Amino acid sequence: MATMEPWNAEPMRPVKWISLTVPESRDIALKDGLIVWRVTSPLSYRRVAVPKGLLARFLRLAEQKESAFLRFAQKWGCLALCEHGLPATHYYSCSLSLHEPVEQWRIFSREAHAILRIRDYLNRGERAGPADWILAHGMSARLGWRWAANFLAFATPRASRVLGRNELSQCVQAWLDAADIRPRLTWSERENSYQISWEPSKPWYPNLFAHIAMELMLSVANVERLAICSGCGIPYPSSRKKRPAESRRSFCPDCGRKAAVRLAVRRFREKAKQNRNGESE
Repeated sequence: MATMEPWNAEPMRPVKWISLTVPESRDIALKDGLIVWRVTSPLSYRRVAVPKGLLARFLRLAEQKESAFLRFAQKWGCLALCEHGLPATHYYSCSLSLHEPVEQWRIFSREAHAILRIRDYLNRGERAGPADWILAHGMSARLGWRWAANFLAFATPRASRVLGRNELSQCVQAWLDAADIRPRLTWSERENSYQISWEPSKPWYPNLFAHIAMELMLSVANVERLAICSGCGIPYPSSRKKRPAESRRSFCPDCGRKAAVRLAVRRFREKAKQNRNGESE
């Protein structure tokens, strides 16, 4: 009697991530604090290869001028927000507003940055402050998740490292749910095989937000490491060969060893001051 092999008898083929769908740059403009864009048809989108460190570039927008947001959108696409200020993929009946507030982009950038800061705090065995947790829960609160509303009512970090990591995973899940990313199966004549890719539920919309959500997930899970510099606080992509340990502080190439020494000296002085105060008492 023949037996059927289990579905996972052979190693799975790599799951592919689709390219960025970007409107023509001439169709994207900045007007009164809004990124205004238009689409003549889905065929007018450009297919752009995803750059290395897309999330890091998005996070750096938080403190930039409005013109920097426009340049970013013209190069990598729009967030495809609806009238709720969320990605239009967050609800099946939502449609594109085509008028995206720069401040909403800025808020998303700060919230994603807070998620990565909390990741680093937890990896070092430290506790993140309430301000970072409130930012990290921003997306889940907008989606109306009750557990997030309960958390924000107290705005206190979890004492347990395990609970903190579970909380953080839910914050990231909110971004994935807002993007409504789903697996898609297609046949490739070139590869002569079925191909599995990940796409938002509305593939005819610009997919920048979905890419950011996916990279945020990979960064928190430490699949693709995006480090936060302990010196200047700016995120930077770290190479696999020189990936910083999760439990240690890391520094970008611009700050380097000087910042590490400066921080070590400051901590030494603070500790010495605490010891002197303890002796005097």
